[in-house]
Amino acid sequence: MTEIDHSALDEDLAQSPRLRWWTRLIRLIEGKTTLIRSILFNVLVVLAMIVIVPVILSELASDRVTITSISVPAALEERGLNGTVIGNRLWDAWSKVTDEVKAAKETRDVLPSSQRIEFSIPDSGISFESLIHHVRAFFGRAETRISGELTCVADPCTIENSALRLRIIDKDIHVIDLPPPGNGDINLWFRKAVAEALMFIDPVRGILALRSESETRTIAELRRLAREGHPDGAWALTVAAQLTTDRKEYDRARKLADEALRLDSHFVDALITRAAAELGAGDVAEARKSIAEALRLSPRNAQAYKWRGEIAAHAGDPKAAVTDLARAVSLQPQDIDLHFRLGMLQREAGDPMAAAATFDGMLEIDPNSIIAHQALSLMAIEKGDIAGLVSHKMEIARLAPKDAEAMAQLGNAQLLAKQFDAARASFESAVQLAPAQPTYRLGLGDAALALQDGTAALAAFKDVQRLDPLDRRIQFRLGRALMVLGQTEQAHAAFRSYIEAFPQEPDATIARALIEAQPAGSSN
Repeated sequence: MTEIDHSALDEDLAQSPRLRWWTRLIRLIEGKTTLIRSILFNVLVVLAMIVIVPVILSELASDRVTITSISVPAALEERGLNGTVIGNRLWDAWSKVTDEVKAAKETRDVLPSSQRIEFSIPDSGISFESLIHHVRAFFGRAETRISGELTCVADPCTIENSALRLRIIDKDIHVIDLPPPGNGDINLWFRKAVAEALMFIDPVRGILALRSESETRTIAELRRLAREGHPDGAWALTVAAQLTTDRKEYDRARKLADEALRLDSHFVDALITRAAAELGAGDVAEARKSIAEALRLSPRNAQAYKWRGEIAAHAGDPKAAVTDLARAVSLQPQDIDLHFRLGMLQREAGDPMAAAATFDGMLEIDPNSIIAHQALSLMAIEKGDIAGLVSHKMEIARLAPKDAEAMAQLGNAQLLAKQFDAARASFESAVQLAPAQPTYRLGLGDAALALQDGTAALAAFKDVQRLDPLDRRIQFRLGRALMVLGQTEQAHAAFRSYIEAFPQEPDATIARALIEAQPAGSSN
């Protein structure tokens, strides 16, 4: 650094007093440069510690799973299916499977390696990711890695003809082999792979994801996990108790919850599950005790408040039930199911405006919530809001285009709104999705009848008769269709068959009136 000539500065200062403050500033900076550098360095070190230490601690606390890039044949890469794409497909399947498998236990953080953001210090070769990796290894918290490869087993080399091998690497190495999906659903194939991987990573969810139609076997597998002394044994027994409660086997569910509590006396979810089973069995007093203990151990547990509300509703105290459900919603505001239950209780308590507001709030959380539109449909029916009913049923049908029942419900709403052409189209969609369901053909016939299309109505009603030959109620509609076609004698025969079977029904009165109004042999 060039030495400053203080004598020259003093001479300038004598000539120009206005420069005096510049001289002082220069002298101050010159004398304090080392101190300023030291302060800045220490500030940077402190800031780095504030950022890095919490990140490292949070990473040590987390139970991380990384899906590394999956090796694929060159023929698949040419089609755009490289290892990163396959890894992301597995990640998508993981998210769907863990969302669908209902268990209160938090799932492990999983992310493809391609999605992880790596921070590094430029020109140093040091990255936070490598630092975290070595710190985790030092403390015995190595992350679980999923790797593997696709192998073509037949020509042409496509994903449909590729076998998948996955390796689950944690303290041990587990290998999963899946045969080629062939003509099956590729998405289901990836989900199967994830479910198999969960058996090693999160066995409670793995058992639920792989469960067959036999829940008895699923419950047995969960109990086996507990008997083998797995660390998640209490969870396994609690989930088994939940499934058993759903089957209304309340005494057995209580015993399973008690088994879980013997493994962990402070296991809150087991206490909540036991309360649900006790309430199902009608033992309100014991259910209250179990929930009180759960809230003592976990005062901000949304599910505990939810079940305390259910107990209050069962005991005939709707006001207390609404209060507890509202508390549960405030603790878990993104839980659609809690909002739905609160809205239903508000409706039962005679507060439809609050119920409607709650259901509307569900759509703010998830605009594509089918359960919210179903609830709002119910409110529309009760208010006589046919336009609102059609609107919500249309949304449900849009969100579930392959659901025949959703299409049929839309058709029924459109019939009420006298939108007969639209109703006919909706019932046609329902029939295409479920051709063996007679009620959908019944709706199709009603829409055609409303449009005075006797030929289409008669064909639909005859299909109903063919699918359900023992139901003589169809005779009334057959008579109506035959009347539209001018086939009076056949219509009267159908009406008489209906009157004979159901003489006290309102439609029997209509049938008698139609016979009297249009005698046999007359024209329309």
